[in-house]
Amino acid sequence: MRVGEPEHIGSVVRTVSVTLATMTLSPNPLSKSRYLAGLQCTKRLYWEVHRRDLLPPGQIASGVQALLDVGTEVGRLARTRHPRGVLIEHDHLHHDDAVEATRNAMADPTARAIFEAAFTHGGVKIRADILIRRQDDLWDLQEVKASLSAKAVHLADLAIQVHVLRGSGVKLRRIGILHLNREYVRGPAGLDLRGVYQFTPLGLAISVELVEAKLMLPEFHRMLKASDPPAVVAGDHCHTPYECPFFYLCGPPQAPLDPGGGGVASGMSDAGIEPAQSVPVDVRMSALQRRMAAAVADGREYVGPGLRASLVPVGSPISFLDFEAFQPAIPRYVGTGPYTPLPTQWSLHRRSHDGGLGHAEFLHDADTDPRPAFADSLLAALERDEGVIVVFSPFEGTVIKRLAAHFPVLQDRLMALLPRLVDLLQVLRKDYYHPDFGGSFSLKSVLPVLVPDLAYADLAVQDGLAAAAAYARMIDAPTTPVERATIRESLLRYCERDTLALVRVREALLAKCGGAGLWGPPFTPA
Repeated sequence: MRVGEPEHIGSVVRTVSVTLATMTLSPNPLSKSRYLAGLQCTKRLYWEVHRRDLLPPGQIASGVQALLDVGTEVGRLARTRHPRGVLIEHDHLHHDDAVEATRNAMADPTARAIFEAAFTHGGVKIRADILIRRQDDLWDLQEVKASLSAKAVHLADLAIQVHVLRGSGVKLRRIGILHLNREYVRGPAGLDLRGVYQFTPLGLAISVELVEAKLMLPEFHRMLKASDPPAVVAGDHCHTPYECPFFYLCGPPQAPLDPGGGGVASGMSDAGIEPAQSVPVDVRMSALQRRMAAAVADGREYVGPGLRASLVPVGSPISFLDFEAFQPAIPRYVGTGPYTPLPTQWSLHRRSHDGGLGHAEFLHDADTDPRPAFADSLLAALERDEGVIVVFSPFEGTVIKRLAAHFPVLQDRLMALLPRLVDLLQVLRKDYYHPDFGGSFSLKSVLPVLVPDLAYADLAVQDGLAAAAAYARMIDAPTTPVERATIRESLLRYCERDTLALVRVREALLAKCGGAGLWGPPFTPA
């Protein structure tokens, strides 16, 4: 049973047909997105409908907006597969006009497909991505997703559309998800729109979700007429399948577990530990979780016995390296597929024997495959010595391996870099934890604690998602030279800040274990 469902679900099953026939609809019609919000949590649906003014300011960050833009572009390109299609252009504020335009398009036999078709049934309004006209007054429904496969979370999405379409008298033949084809590779002839997309039929798979829609819609309408939101306790559903924007209204303050976190998937949240709790150490926890729990319970940082040895290399200068990449959903260059990771820039700080700190950087700013220039410039910067290269996560190593596989002529030289990599993230996980990390080892969580005077707030680009989105804008043809130069500078400064953060975090950790290292004085956080 989903969170927020009534306990008397059995009685709902027995009376659903009567309820559907006799209920008074909420003055606020449901949409597909609102229905999906209600399945996640009825309280979220209540806030979505009645108190959108409670949304925190700046709810859609630049990186999140970039993901939405990707979905829009994938949907737009999918429509070009049907040159005789009709786009219903009315926005959501003019839904009734969109319904009328859809009705007219369906009556026109020359319209072989309808995009963003609008329907209303039973107090629910939807827009269908693509309806394709077939024989005998039948239609195919294709929901376009920017994913590489159809997912379980898509079933409810399709089901509510089918519920409304059938209720509106539309006869459906095939129902499914049109997603990107993970096997597609762009060839020299250009983009093959038939090959880049793949259709997965889900008509039979949505039967349970269709029953659920009939059960839950009356409850949602009834709940929305109440003067107060339903009583739902915060829990895992607040973050699954999507982050609830109203979470701050419901639950105790929690430090979000960063699943990225430089590749970290475990932390206090996995063990049910709140940052401010005094938590007994449980033998069922992993060694890492026990250290974290003990640090929280004692209110003290944990400094492991191997910290200094992990931080102090022997011999050559030490380098600090960070990569940025973008993964275009639609393959942009020959030899790439959907979401092929393309490294676009690197930043390198190098601490010399005498304590000096130098910086080098690279950014590919042309609309061409960045990998050849990236690989050549990286080797030129790193092959000058054999010193340790500090990174933060397995990402840099993974990129280097992919470049080696893609460029056989450079394979030996690129693979020779891998033994030099030292992952500072793994050093932290093994030998250091501070209660103020809040369960996350991401650099954005670690930096404010260890180096409070260094942050990202002054930068135009402040995270990796935003960097990828900015890069895509920079290389787009419509971008003016002035805008391109501004974006370029923003990207360089962001990547530079990442490697400077690595320098400062390492120095702060050295100070924790009472060692200055081989180069430069110990750093004491303010």
